[in-house]
Amino acid sequence: MNPAAKANCTFDVAVTGNLGFAQTYVTAEGFRPHGAGWQPVLPGTGATGGTGGTGGTGGWKNWPWWVWVLILLLVLIVIAVLIARKNRTA
Repeated sequence: MNPAAKANCTFDVAVTGNLGFAQTYVTAEGFRPHGAGWQPVLPGTGATGGTGGTGGTGGWKNWPWWVWVLILLLVLIVIAVLIARKNRTA
């Protein structure tokens, strides 16, 4: 464990009396990133509360403009069908 992390761990356990902090530091020490470059965004870990991407290369906020146009067209078609069905049954 690096000296700074060890000092932080010792301080956290000493101040709180909670040995759970030590396990957290041990777990963090064992973490090894997958390497440099793009990392996938896991579901539920997006920007502030699991609402999508984190502003990186992934996420729904960075979809191309034509995807948004297709989504808009689909929504308009569904609305038109629902209105037509309502008018037919009324």
